[in-house]
Amino acid sequence: MDGYQLERLKLAFSHHFAGTIVDADGEIDVSELAFIAKAFPNETLQTCGFVDLEGRYTDAYRVAVDESMRLLPEVLSKADKVGLIRTLFSAAIADGQFHFQEGNVLMLAGQLLGMDGDEITGAMEQESPMGELELPEPEK
Repeated sequence: MDGYQLERLKLAFSHHFAGTIVDADGEIDVSELAFIAKAFPNETLQTCGFVDLEGRYTDAYRVAVDESMRLLPEVLSKADKVGLIRTLFSAAIADGQFHFQEGNVLMLAGQLLGMDGDEITGAMEQESPMGELELPEPEK
């Protein structure tokens, strides 16, 4: 896999899960929308073919999300996995709060990357202004 394809899959994975996280508590705050817009500029999503000119998700985006879940656990370094979890945690706390539902999504994303609970929590603690975190295992 070339570097461009790897970055494209990382973008699809992180964008998908960041969107799931900000929606997890049932309320989308303006600060969460601002985080998504800054972390995932529409121009970048268009360049990758993930959204069309009207901002609608494309089939290429859906395929890339599916591929990312299948391929990234095998090809990413531990540091890259930690980086993705840190980005997702930033999405979770963009509104200044960390909700249980957001924690469940973060744990699921980490597990899909092949990380265990301690690795996921450790990655979030690196990014956390709140200090040590205790998170449940996601519901299956």
